[in-house]
Amino acid sequence: MPRLTIDRSLKAYLSSPYDLLKDNRIKLLFSVALPLIYFLFLWFLGPFGLALFPPAVRLTLIGSVCVAGSAIFAFHLYILQKIFIKTYNVGTTALWLLWIHAVVAVSNLTIYSRVAAGHTSMRLVAVDSSNFLASFPSMMFQTFLIGLLPTVIVVVLYNSFLLRKKITVVNAINTGIRESLNRVPEMTSLSLYASNLREVITVTAESLTYITSQENYIDVHWTENGREKHGLLRSTLSKAEKDIARQCEFIKRCHHGFIVNLHRVTSLAGNEAGYKLQISGSDLPIPISKKYKKIVLQSLRR
Repeated sequence: MPRLTIDRSLKAYLSSPYDLLKDNRIKLLFSVALPLIYFLFLWFLGPFGLALFPPAVRLTLIGSVCVAGSAIFAFHLYILQKIFIKTYNVGTTALWLLWIHAVVAVSNLTIYSRVAAGHTSMRLVAVDSSNFLASFPSMMFQTFLIGLLPTVIVVVLYNSFLLRKKITVVNAINTGIRESLNRVPEMTSLSLYASNLREVITVTAESLTYITSQENYIDVHWTENGREKHGLLRSTLSKAEKDIARQCEFIKRCHHGFIVNLHRVTSLAGNEAGYKLQISGSDLPIPISKKYKKIVLQSLRR
């Protein structure tokens, strides 16, 4: 059971949305800034036997490696990922960065082998230019060793930026929510019809808490005399969303599986996994998906 829980937690973490590779500033950092840092590191410290080469040869070698690495990162981040990555989450981000570093390792070994072929007395430590395949694991290790720390730093700083941004948004919205909790309830009647139009649930718009999907049904939740109630209708959230839009403005879709009453929101919480709403009359945290985040947050700011 503990292992099953860990497996599910890991799967949930790897599947959580993560927009690192969609940020143009991050793409520019990986494509331009990091290769420049690699160049300075390799030139001044001369690891992995680079110091054995004469300055002119070393400049050609390190410059070629960094230019090729920059081109590989730019090509993958600006062109190929639009083709191959459809869903941006932690798992796809990690795999894509690993793949790019593997391609860079192949490029590095190719360049090293050609340069070292003319300077057999100054071959790189642990890299045999005469045997490409045998040298690849060593070059892969060297590439990841050099690239790991800068990549981790970028990821950590990006996560910190996202967290600070979420905290700022959450604090601002929660301040507005607290100020609006004393609003006068709207007693507008709200009617939700089944797909066959023969069944209906009618409540006051203010009393509705949320609606969620249950296979071929929607589960409508509301409060009555301080108690939580719910009822099932054979319908879809899309139909309910259209019905509600014609009757009131403060009940909105916030997730592919939820419609929520924004007047019942008591707090907003946010972390690396996204935003969640806490509403009065229910203990269930309501998630906000990326698709509906902008309109829901804008509505909560009013």
